[in-house]
Amino acid sequence: MTVWRRWWYLYILSGFIINNVMLESKSRVKRYSIEGSYWGKSVITYRLKQPSQRMSLSQQKAVFARAFATWEEHTRLWFVAVDDEDEQKANIDIVFAAGDHEDGEPFDGKGNILAHAFFPRYGGDVHFDEDELWSANKTKGVDLYAVAVHEIGHSLGLKHSSNHLSIMAPFYKQYTGAVMHLHQDDISAVKRLYGAPVKIRKKASEHHIWRSELCTKPYLDAVTTLKNGTILAFRGKMFFELKTTRKWLLPRKINRIFPFEGPLEAATTDRHGNVYFFKKDTYWVMTKHGDMMNGYPKKISQGLTDTPDGINAALYYHEDGKPYFFKKSYFWQYSRYGKHKLWPRAIVSIFENQNSPPEIDAAFQLNNTSSFLFHQNKYWKVSGDPMRIEKGFPRSLSRDWFNCL
Repeated sequence: MTVWRRWWYLYILSGFIINNVMLESKSRVKRYSIEGSYWGKSVITYRLKQPSQRMSLSQQKAVFARAFATWEEHTRLWFVAVDDEDEQKANIDIVFAAGDHEDGEPFDGKGNILAHAFFPRYGGDVHFDEDELWSANKTKGVDLYAVAVHEIGHSLGLKHSSNHLSIMAPFYKQYTGAVMHLHQDDISAVKRLYGAPVKIRKKASEHHIWRSELCTKPYLDAVTTLKNGTILAFRGKMFFELKTTRKWLLPRKINRIFPFEGPLEAATTDRHGNVYFFKKDTYWVMTKHGDMMNGYPKKISQGLTDTPDGINAALYYHEDGKPYFFKKSYFWQYSRYGKHKLWPRAIVSIFENQNSPPEIDAAFQLNNTSSFLFHQNKYWKVSGDPMRIEKGFPRSLSRDWFNCL
C-alpha cells in the first residue's frame, strides 16, 4: 500500500479486540497521519446511496447520523444528511456492495476487508462490504457504527494511525460502550485539518446555562426545517439543531457555519430544499446540499418583488406551498409578480376571536404536514385556507420545545 493510495481499508485482525472505553494510552507521541486533502467548506453533505439489506433503513440512517456526530463534536464541520432518492450527488456517498463494485477495488467476501473509503480529493465516498454481517447491535455481527466512524475519518482526510488505541488504527475494534469517544490522536488529526469547534461555555456547564437562558427568556428569532427533517432554530448569534432523534444539540455560533452573523430576522425552506436566510435588507440562499447559492447575498429589494426590508418571519405554508412573509402586524403571500390587491392582511385575521400577538417572531413548516407561528413564549399551529390557528393553541415554547418546568 503506497502513501498516496486513493483509498484505505479496514481489516479484521483475529484476537485483536480492544475496548476503546476502558483502555487508555500513556503515550503522548504524535502518531496520527493525514493524507493532505480536506474539504474546503464547513457544511458537508452525505447520502446513504445504496443501503445494506442486512439492517433496516431507519437503523442504518441512525447509525450514520451518530457516526458523523462523533466527528462533528470535535470540529467546526456540520454534517447534513440529504435525501437518499436525490439525484444530485452528495459530498459523501455511502454504498454497500459485494465483490466487484466498479471502483477498481473489489471486496473479498466475509472477513478480512470490511470497508474502504476515499480521501476528499478523490470524492470522499465510503464503501462497505455487503457480505459482512453488519449489525446495529454491538454484541452481534460486525458493528456498523464502529466501522463507520473509522471510514468517515478517511473521508475527512485522515490516514491510518500507528496508535493502536486510535479509531484510525487499521484494524477493527469491537465497540462496547454507549458512546464512542475519539482518541486524542484522532482529535488532534481532525483539528489540524479543520480547526477546533468553538467553545461557547465551559463544557461542564454549557448545557445548564443554555437551558437556563431558554427557560427564563424563551424566544426564537427564526426556525426552519431542512429537507432531511432536521430543525434549525436561531437565537441571537447562535443556532442549534433538533435532529430526527428529537434531541437538541448544543448551540453553535452562526458565523462559524454560515457566511453571516446573527441575529437573523427570518429563515424558511422551499419545496426544493433551498433555505432562505433574512437579515435586515439582505438575504442568502443555501442549497439542499449545504452550499451557498451563487449570486448571493442579495438585497431584498433587488431579488424579491415588493418585499420590504426587515421582515419578522417567513413561511412556506404547507397547505398551498406558497411563501408568506410577516412584518409587524401584517402578513402577505409572496409573488414574483408583486403584491395582489388582497394583500397584505392583518395578522389578527389568523386568530379570529382569540387574542392575537402584536407580531410574529418566527414561523416554520414541519415535514410538509403542519405549520407553526411563534411570538415570545407562545406558539400556534395553523392550517386551512385562509390560514387559521387550530384548537388547543397557544402552547408554551419553553415547556414543549425545551422541557422547562
